[in-house]
Amino acid sequence: MSKIKVSVVVPNYNYEKFLIQRLYSILYQDYKINELIILDDCSSDGSRDLIDRIVDQLKDYINIKKVYNKENSGTA
Repeated sequence: MSKIKVSVVVPNYNYEKFLIQRLYSILYQDYKINELIILDDCSSDGSRDLIDRIVDQLKDYINIKKVYNKENSGTA
């Protein structure tokens, strides 16, 4: 029986206020995820600083990556 690996992609654009809640919702699911990828579409709020802190705090516990768009594309 093969093991299923789950990757979760979290798009973000100016959702600094809700980012922690969104990630907790994902991380507290019953099924363990293999990797978490946070995509930021050039947010103008404090999202990127928060994402940097989150990645630094979680990188030893979960395979977590961040991807930052250089310009807002309208689609993370």
